[in-house]
Amino acid sequence: MKKNRTYKVNAFLMMLLAGTLSFSATAAASESGLQPAAAAQQQPVKGTIVDVNGNPVPGASVMIPGTTTGTVTQIDGTFSLNVAEGTKVEIGCLGYTTVTTTARNGMKVVLKEDAMMLSDVVVVGYGTQKKANLTGSVATVDVSKTLEARSTADLGKALQGAVPGLTVLNTSGKIGAEPTVVIRGVGTLSNSATSKPLYVVDGVPIDNISYLNTQDIESISVLKDGASAAVYGLKGAGGVMIITTKRGAKEKTSITYDASFGVSMNANFPEFMNGPQFAYYYNMADMMDQLASGAITDRSQYNPYFTSENVAAMTNGDPTDGWDNVNYIDKVFGTGFTQKHNVTVTGGSDKARYYTSFGY
Repeated sequence: MKKNRTYKVNAFLMMLLAGTLSFSATAAASESGLQPAAAAQQQPVKGTIVDVNGNPVPGASVMIPGTTTGTVTQIDGTFSLNVAEGTKVEIGCLGYTTVTTTARNGMKVVLKEDAMMLSDVVVVGYGTQKKANLTGSVATVDVSKTLEARSTADLGKALQGAVPGLTVLNTSGKIGAEPTVVIRGVGTLSNSATSKPLYVVDGVPIDNISYLNTQDIESISVLKDGASAAVYGLKGAGGVMIITTKRGAKEKTSITYDASFGVSMNANFPEFMNGPQFAYYYNMADMMDQLASGAITDRSQYNPYFTSENVAAMTNGDPTDGWDNVNYIDKVFGTGFTQKHNVTVTGGSDKARYYTSFGY
């Protein structure tokens, strides 16, 4: 009889212990935000994901936070997920801000564009990739040693000889004319739009870089093959030059002034003949040609092409007789003086940063 009572007491204690464990597990699940399987009552919850214009957003993820349970919206933006109503779900898509809401049947969620995320995607597409993972032909310009050390204010001319495979030619004698830039392997010297490189300055494609101040350049990368320029389409067929300008930093306001002065002149320029010298040697060559051909047999028979009266007219100083002895080399070529001034103001704090440059 005692044994039976003992068995009954042990069975009662085991039932009591099992109830205590079940209650503890339920309480722990409640504290962690999870529901017991019996109380979950999961059922298909359907909804639609759209953007601010009401267009469906396909490929958006609908997930239960902290779990791997979720689904993806269809081409029409609809989804169906087995989850209990009232459960928190996280909805996100590339290029949009993530939304956390409560699951309910027939729900409609509007996703807003994430400008920062879109900007990050563009930067990656424009070539912000580690060199260790780089497979295309990309060259970089050492700005501090190349651009800042050269006195020219024209960015195109400053790139001459700075990058292997980058050819810079001055095809026009016009003052201020932009030089022709050709990237070897993808560009040509023709005037077609696809033969010229595409310039991307701070993420914005432009056609002309002559307005840029060389002191404002932070970095330059040159994409020299088709694989590197493929993301830019037909405009990148002639290669791509990615330029990043300087920006403000978190520091006290600082003002910098840079100035340079230069002199340009012809080196090893030949010395040309003046008018009387040219007339003398021209007559001498003409006479020797006639002697060689048999037109004349003696020097006394030669009639000079430039007469003594012509030579005298070259040196009489009269501008009206058409025989001015003008040294046009000195008129066209001379000593040129260049100067460059640049003032920068930079600084910033946690809230704002600024960089201002004035170049002359």
